Amino acid sequence: MIYLVVLLLLLILVLKYEFKTMPKFSNKWYNFIMVLFILIAGLRYKVGGDTLAYFDYYENVKSWNNINFSELFIGRFAFLWNVLATTCKTISDDFFVLQLVQVGFVNITIFWFIKKYSKFRFTSLLLYFIFSYLYFNTEIMRESIAISFFLLAFPYFERKSWFGYYLIVAVAFLFHSSAVILFLFPLISILKFSFRNLGIATLFLLALIFILANNPAIMDLLLFTDTIETKFNLYSEYALNLNGKILSFLYFIVFAYGLLRINDKIKKKEDKLFKNLYLVYFIIAMSCVAFSGFSRFINYLTPFMFVYFAYFLNNIYSSQKFIRVKRLFILAIFIIAFIPKYLYYTADMSRFYPETIRFNRYYPYASVFSKKEFRFRKVIYTKSMHESGKNK
Repeated sequence: MIYLVVLLLLLILVLKYEFKTMPKFSNKWYNFIMVLFILIAGLRYKVGGDTLAYFDYYENVKSWNNINFSELFIGRFAFLWNVLATTCKTISDDFFVLQLVQVGFVNITIFWFIKKYSKFRFTSLLLYFIFSYLYFNTEIMRESIAISFFLLAFPYFERKSWFGYYLIVAVAFLFHSSAVILFLFPLISILKFSFRNLGIATLFLLALIFILANNPAIMDLLLFTDTIETKFNLYSEYALNLNGKILSFLYFIVFAYGLLRINDKIKKKEDKLFKNLYLVYFIIAMSCVAFSGFSRFINYLTPFMFVYFAYFLNNIYSSQKFIRVKRLFILAIFIIAFIPKYLYYTADMSRFYPETIRFNRYYPYASVFSKKEFRFRKVIYTKSMHESGKNK
């Protein structure tokens, strides 16, 4: 298993360079892991769920020699994605060119972001690999590009250089319409993080969602395009039962706030990491509890969560308060955080194809060199999409 080899390598690097009184860093190993991440995802062959749909879509993409410029605006996807796909199709008819460009940009940006903001870079990479690597590189290919542009815009966000921020965010929006949420982040960051402001802002957002959902004319005016309106309606349709809402509240709100409070007590005098995004996160999290379809907006904050969680775990390890139980406490916290991902990966898919789980969308691994296909992967993806469509 190529994934297991990478996981073991990252664990070795974490133990060698971090979780120490004086953490160290190896730039050579860091760059090697980046190249490894790009090659594994970039040279895959029909690995992942959405990848299969993008593979079929790419067959119908036209090259620059055969397309009218107007088609880029009215295409199936956002303008800049259409430009990227058209450019790659002009270079080669092979889909792997597009996926290699996509994973190259996404991973180079994420590695840059982690190197810039994380003291514990290998721990952050380990968390990225476990929680989002397959998702970012084989599923939400268009959105992960938009997320990467948000990472590039974040230094401008910190400096409150709004022209630069909105310019980059506009590019993100032209890759994926979900980036419309990024236009609200500066407005939310004006408020200080507190339960009072969280409650007021969340109620305002939920009221806005309710008004838009029940007044199409207003939504047409505010959401600009049919694509955003369609996505808004789609996300609004998703709902959890009572147990699902309780679990989401415990995981996204209670657990996250608990980590925040523990970390603040350990590092009282230090400036809080990503404090200008605290309120943004919890408002989106509260919206996710109310409308589960909004959980994809959390994707824009997950790279920050890798860095913060790595910071938290290493702070626990170095803290004198937890010296007797630090290893056990770190393990327990990690297990709690990993449970939802474990349940996602191991979800039974045998109703679609015998003796399969969701992780079979990614395993066994296949490369562009062998081009080995697995029938169950296509069956699982097609039937699960059909099932989700029926349940909307």
